[in-house]
Parts: sequence; C-alpha cells; structure tokens
Amino acid sequence: MTMVNHIAGGTVFTAFFGSLIFGINILASPFTILATVIASVLPDIDHTKSWIGKSCYPLAKFLNRRFGHRTITHGFPAMIGVIVVSSFIEGVYSDELIYSTIIGLGYLSHITFDMCTLQGVPALYPFNKS
Repeated sequence: MTMVNHIAGGTVFTAFFGSLIFGINILASPFTILATVIASVLPDIDHTKSWIGKSCYPLAKFLNRRFGHRTITHGFPAMIGVIVVSSFIEGVYSDELIYSTIIGLGYLSHITFDMCTLQGVPALYPFNKS
C-alpha cells in the first residue's frame, strides 16, 4: 500500500473504532489528527524510502539493514511497546490516555492493512518468523 492509502485508511480505521469503542473524536483537534497520521505510518520507519523513514533516516537505515522491511516494526510486540511508551509519557502529563489510544489504533490499522497484502507481515516477529 502507498503512504497515502495508509494515511487515509488509518484515519478512517482510527476514527471509526476510536469513536465506536473508546468514544474518541479524532477530529476534535489538529493534534489528534496529526497523532493519527503519524501513528498510521509509524511502522514504516524501517523503510528508508517512506516519509517517516526519511524523517528518521539514521534509525530507518539501521532497522532496514539489521532486520529488513516488514519485520520488527510490523508486529504486535512492537505495537505493544509503542503503546506502553506512549501511555507512560501521556500518563505523566494527563489523566486520560486519548493519544495513546489513537497511536495504538493507528499502528494497528497499518499492521492490519499490510496483513491484507500478498507479502503479509510476521505479526509475532521476532518470536515467530512464519
């Protein structure tokens, strides 16, 4: 999928499930929309040609050379790690975990959409490579 598809699909996915399950309106502020957009492309930080990979080039180059694309950043362990870190940071500054929920749903949308491609993703990487 292209970056535009991930952003559009991730925004719709996050808006739908965020409002349905958690009662979060991502259109409430520009910051929630920005969090949705960044989270929906965050797993591609291991790809040096992606927008997020170009923004974090040294990290993207390291991850791509060490693990390859759609490995360590495209799994549920990485998603849980990102959610835990964002929840901790948000918990220090706020009582609600709105942004952590948005980040989790955006990240999940990317993994879900990549699972629908022919290449797929190793969802439990590094615990299971198949």
